[in-house]
Amino acid sequence: MNRGTPHFVGRDAQLEQLHQEFQQTNQLAICAIAGMGGVGKTELALQYALRYQDNYPGGLCWFPVRGLDLGTQVVNFARTKLGLTIPEELEFNQQVEYCWGHWPEGTALIVLDDVPSFSKDYKQRIQPYLPPAQSRFKVLVTSRQRPGASYRRIDLDVLSPEAALELLRSRSVAYGQSLVGKERIEKEPNEAEALCEWLGYLPLGLELVGRYLDIHPNLTIAKVQKRLEKKKLAAKALLYQTEQGEITAQLGVAAAFELSWDDLKECPEAQQLGCRLSLFAPAPFDWFLVEKCVIETEDEDDWEEEQEELEDLRVRVAWPTANRYLVNRNLLQLTEQQTYRLHQLIREFFLTKLAQLPEADGYKQSFCQTMVAVAQEIPDTPTQIV
Repeated sequence: MNRGTPHFVGRDAQLEQLHQEFQQTNQLAICAIAGMGGVGKTELALQYALRYQDNYPGGLCWFPVRGLDLGTQVVNFARTKLGLTIPEELEFNQQVEYCWGHWPEGTALIVLDDVPSFSKDYKQRIQPYLPPAQSRFKVLVTSRQRPGASYRRIDLDVLSPEAALELLRSRSVAYGQSLVGKERIEKEPNEAEALCEWLGYLPLGLELVGRYLDIHPNLTIAKVQKRLEKKKLAAKALLYQTEQGEITAQLGVAAAFELSWDDLKECPEAQQLGCRLSLFAPAPFDWFLVEKCVIETEDEDDWEEEQEELEDLRVRVAWPTANRYLVNRNLLQLTEQQTYRLHQLIREFFLTKLAQLPEADGYKQSFCQTMVAVAQEIPDTPTQIV
């Protein structure tokens, strides 16, 4: 199991919440950490396992599950790490059950990292091979998709501005220095804050850019941000480099987002909607503006039908394939004010995808026409509301 990043900040409350979730059940406990790509789900799971390892005398077991079969991993782990001799005459499902039945005594933590979905794929490749319904097994899941209400869940958001800045400033146990250096940040405090804001306080982006600055000590923070603004997600500072050292992530920012994009590949309408949403400014927007941009018919009945279809793309891409939610995939954020927004870097990612669509010019024209029409409806003089 990875040692985790030495620059872990801003997640103490989530660690405690996660531990409390596992104490509130007398049967098999399953808790999911859900969030957008790069927000630090795997790192949180890893830090939890390391911090609370003494609470799990039955062991810690880490299974990456994207594209892999859980049952096969359980059997292989039991043979190679636990030294179990599994009867060959047993059916495969029975072999997995045999492994769980002969697991070391004591409470055990089982981590299922990067579960792609909680629908058909999950029910076929993961659910049949979960531990038995015994309280000593605690299963921690990380996923870009929010699971259903039957799961205990922690929704992981980006870091606070203060925690993001601390991530750049924090002291590294492994290197004896911070990612960027306290003195360096003190020389460019406003630039450091602006850099964190441009990255949308996303831990993966902060880690990668911090390492890039660390590797290039003569570069100013302002210079690096200028490069980011010019090249966006293609900037070297946002690409994963083999010399990154103590960093849990194995992907750059664009590559991390690409996995979420691939999860929607069977529904190009959802991908197109994401691209069209990137035309909005990096600020909250009302959904009725999206409807005005996308729905072209003037017939009232047809409008309501297309409005419902658009709702499905926003919330559930295509029934019954409920694993492709834009909101539940954390590709689209719902604010407390019931407006919507794209994370800055997700928006940049969707913009690059939009440029590849043959319909891009038409989408842009429709967007501009809609915004002009909406602007013309705004009164010239503000109305005072009493």
